Amino acid sequence: MTVLQVVALRSAKNAGLSIPQQTLDNAVKYVKKCYDQRSGGFSYQPGGSPGFARTSAAIYSLQVCGLYDDLMVQKGSEYLIKSIEKGEIREWFTYGHFYAAPAQYMIGGEIWKKWYEKVKAILLEDVKAEKDIYYWEPKRDRGRDVGPTYCTSIFVSVLAIPYHYIPLYQR
Repeated sequence: MTVLQVVALRSAKNAGLSIPQQTLDNAVKYVKKCYDQRSGGFSYQPGGSPGFARTSAAIYSLQVCGLYDDLMVQKGSEYLIKSIEKGEIREWFTYGHFYAAPAQYMIGGEIWKKWYEKVKAILLEDVKAEKDIYYWEPKRDRGRDVGPTYCTSIFVSVLAIPYHYIPLYQR
């Protein structure tokens, strides 16, 4: 929920609504309180255990607030890559990638390239085909009832980022 609120605040400010800078600063402070220094990941609440989706959402929300080069964003990005390499994404796989993809894309360079190649390989391994229809089942979401439409829309968006089909991710 935090990332949705931060993005909404930032979008409102970008649209010209009066959003006090202190409100955005407080949002950033809260996200940073959820940082786990040992792992580089972020938790849902301060002092909780870090996770892939929580870290994805946290670094994305920090970037939306302009903290592109923040050390916590860099460490969070490393956490995401390690999670993929170790196969440690046990929950919220699809949701986590919804935020991980643009977050890693905004970091760019070798980080984006390394992350994207790993995720692309996983996604292409999991794609299902029936005649000329391709889709994803929520195989990696550990029983979460997210469904193939949700998974397919997220994963197509992830795979499309480097092709610049989505205006938000055009460079």
